[in-house]
Amino acid sequence: MPSYVSLLAVAACLLLPLQDSLAAAPDRSQPAAVVSSCTADAYGSCPSWMPSQREMRTVLADYFCEAADRGLVRPRVSRVVRAETSQVACAALGTETNSNIVCGGDMHFIGPDGRTDFVTFSPTMHRQDDGRYAIYEGEDENENAVWHVPSPQSASKVCAGQPLR
Repeated sequence: MPSYVSLLAVAACLLLPLQDSLAAAPDRSQPAAVVSSCTADAYGSCPSWMPSQREMRTVLADYFCEAADRGLVRPRVSRVVRAETSQVACAALGTETNSNIVCGGDMHFIGPDGRTDFVTFSPTMHRQDDGRYAIYEGEDENENAVWHVPSPQSASKVCAGQPLR
């Protein structure tokens, strides 16, 4: 005969994440505040022009979904049903507007069974004159810096149609 105490304990554990997510649900009646991608410090690595969390998370998800399409990243899930980044921590590499920045975090590729594969990242990026962000990919044969602007996540074959949270 099954132990009802064990079943209740399992049920309670399953409900805890749901309770936390409901408690943490944002109030839709108030506009969402812009959350910075960095924290001010004594070194000036978080100037006022730094991008928001949402902006950086979107750019990085775009990049890693495209990298999966290009075969540079191979998610170890049977099929990606959702792709999203963790919160990121960014810092400016200079105080001038649009200096290079570096952001660290994790890219999560989530499969249909809930299994998650993740890639830890810390790329160098900069904002181009047209407002898009480019990610540093190294140097070419002439030792010129190679910067890549990713396509939107919605264009990815691996991550197509998967909204970023």
